[in-house]
Amino acid sequence: MAKFKFSKILIFAGALLVTGLSTVGAATVFKTVNAVIRPDIIVKLDNQTLSLKDGNGNTINPLIVEGSTYLPVRAIAEAVGLDVTWDSESSTVSLNRPEKAAALGVRGTVRDIVQGKDGITFLVEGKKQKDTRYDIATVTVNSQTILENVDSYSEIKEGSVVEVVFPDFVAESYPVMSAAVKLTVISNGEIGVRGTVKDIVQGKDGVTFLVEGKYQNDTLYDIASITVNSQTILENIDSYSEIKEGSVVEIAMPQFVVQSYPVMSAAVKLTVISNGEIGVRGTVKNIEQGKDGITFLVEGKYQNDTLYDIASITVNSQTILENIDSYSEIKEGSVVEIAMPQFVVQSYPVMSAAVKLTVISNGEIGVRGTVKNIEQGKDGITFLVEGKKESDTRFDIASITVNSQTILENIDLYSEIKEGSIVEVVMPEYVVMTYPVMSAAIKLKVIK
Repeated sequence: MAKFKFSKILIFAGALLVTGLSTVGAATVFKTVNAVIRPDIIVKLDNQTLSLKDGNGNTINPLIVEGSTYLPVRAIAEAVGLDVTWDSESSTVSLNRPEKAAALGVRGTVRDIVQGKDGITFLVEGKKQKDTRYDIATVTVNSQTILENVDSYSEIKEGSVVEVVFPDFVAESYPVMSAAVKLTVISNGEIGVRGTVKDIVQGKDGVTFLVEGKYQNDTLYDIASITVNSQTILENIDSYSEIKEGSVVEIAMPQFVVQSYPVMSAAVKLTVISNGEIGVRGTVKNIEQGKDGITFLVEGKYQNDTLYDIASITVNSQTILENIDSYSEIKEGSVVEIAMPQFVVQSYPVMSAAVKLTVISNGEIGVRGTVKNIEQGKDGITFLVEGKKESDTRFDIASITVNSQTILENIDLYSEIKEGSIVEVVMPEYVVMTYPVMSAAIKLKVIK
């Protein structure tokens, strides 16, 4: 900010009134002086010409009094960012520096905490927003830092979401390095909810949707109504417009939320774990029990909505499960859909943890028998399977539809199914009961 030194100040009020005044003891002596209005005098601030105005917006000009230049105090003070007040009772002009609203230095996630002798230093990674100065910064917090929502900087954790106020002036580098004047913990690393996005509603300044999951040992809720806007820190996507129905997300919430069911909260941070794509759909084989979960092969076929035909999958307590309560219910022969993380190490077969596992069928054979009365449809074929009720089948007869979603064994295309073929059909767990039962085939195996 530019600095001005005034040796003499003259107040202009209404019509031109020029007085010199001095105080001797308790008495004020007024003296009339002659002044010359000088509209030709140009006043510049930081090389920019000022247009001097009074409180009513009227142009006023500098004065020359006895060889000295006088400038209007209000116009000059306001130009350099000072507040001006006039107290008529005490005839006092007050110039005050306005209280400056501290701009946020950075808002983001705490990473790489290093303990120092007199405090801690860590990286804050976020995104440049309209109310922040930086997208990333190395921040030092010590006993001088003002803390909000924590009592001690020792409570700051990896994964905490924080807002940091910096001093007015910091040495520019990348990332910028600064002590924190003030640090506010918005969320201390706890995951509010992890689950699947449903029922997205577009609002004026963001989106609102339901996140449905299950209670896990690192989450606070099993379901939540979440609002995401320009203040939300996003991971693995650039804009909240990329969130889709079926995306699997983790939500960090503020530390304090209004309790309801489902809980309703703005998202402090949203991490997209999987954006709705199915990694693989197929049959579970070769289950191996591990210390913290199970690993198995999922064998299927490339389909227009899957990324792989085969994958080695690990399921643990972090996996979102649909249609079962525990991964111990997964069996050899179960038919499953697996949502994987967005980034996996490529190998063959690809190896990945499951973000979400949906059991389509848990290995039971719906019907085994002979194909009859094949009818060609727009998106597949429908036929009757006639057999006998056996110890490992649910029905003796069924009307079956096979389409591009059906997992096929021993044939490549459903067009290879013929009258008289002998097939085993795996159905969904829930079917509408009629006689014969009618169902889409999750998996069809041609025996003969």
